[in-house]
Amino acid sequence: MNNKEYIIFQLQNNSETFISGEDLAKALNISRAAISKIIKEIKNEGIVIESVPNKGYKLSNTNDLISRDIIKNSLQKNGFNLDVYFHKIVNSTNLEAKRLILNSSIPNPSLIIANEQSQGKGRFGKIFFSPKNSGIYFSIIENSFTNLKNSTFITICTALAITRAIEKLTGFSTQIKWVNDIFFNGKKICGILTEAITNFETGEIEKLIIGIGINFSTIDFPKELESAGSLFSPLSLNSNKITRNDLIINIVTELDLFFKNFNSLNYREIIEEYKSKSNILGKEVLVTLPNTPPFSAIAVDIDEFGHLIIKKESNEILSLNYGEVSIKKI
Repeated sequence: MNNKEYIIFQLQNNSETFISGEDLAKALNISRAAISKIIKEIKNEGIVIESVPNKGYKLSNTNDLISRDIIKNSLQKNGFNLDVYFHKIVNSTNLEAKRLILNSSIPNPSLIIANEQSQGKGRFGKIFFSPKNSGIYFSIIENSFTNLKNSTFITICTALAITRAIEKLTGFSTQIKWVNDIFFNGKKICGILTEAITNFETGEIEKLIIGIGINFSTIDFPKELESAGSLFSPLSLNSNKITRNDLIINIVTELDLFFKNFNSLNYREIIEEYKSKSNILGKEVLVTLPNTPPFSAIAVDIDEFGHLIIKKESNEILSLNYGEVSIKKI
């Protein structure tokens, strides 16, 4: 941790009180002038710091900074052995996870977090709008799913972990659009992209990458993203005092409850909970499959394998384990 990171960490850990420049200078064994210079650098990055003579420095409550150290320390206290990486900007956290896997052994589960993505992506190559300072973008590398038989359950469990974490932290009720989108107040606030690194000879999964993108307090979406929304508005975020760090920690904690007991989960109960949060069952949807023109159908059910059961206009029943569905506009 360099001097700038140390100062930011101390300001975050003592967000309700002022820290004197003298105390920071003593802790880092540098001059008060050096502290002032670093504070100026931090302010130039867009971080709002209150400076009061004879009191010191304090983070403004308008900030919501992601801190690798706060996240890592909190997870470690709860018994998680995760390697945590933080980047100001990456092309995408899933791509960064793949780069990490190719360049190192990754013995432990790893968490890659970014404040911004320049090429955030979702399923089927869709773009995930990922501006700085307002979203949550992270990927988890898991090593424990070499004998995975139904990859759909990974996405289902991830979606449930996110909805549980949001509800416990905020009290907000969210919905799931099969198979990987989270909705709040009728708007998409979260997407999940699950990918795998497989052994070509054995066909076994060597690494699993779970990418999660959340519109935490994002505003000013591009016009083509009319269905997108955020968990918080800037105004409600200030009143709730819930941070991006809080939600990341809670989601990872909920995911761990699923993954450490994955082979002994009661899949019937999982599916029932997933169905109870569905926002498409019983509704007319537009179905898009590879190499097939989009068609209308009724979303009838989700079966024990996590497949979506649909009824076409011809009354033909189909079971989907992949594809894209959207609620038809009336």
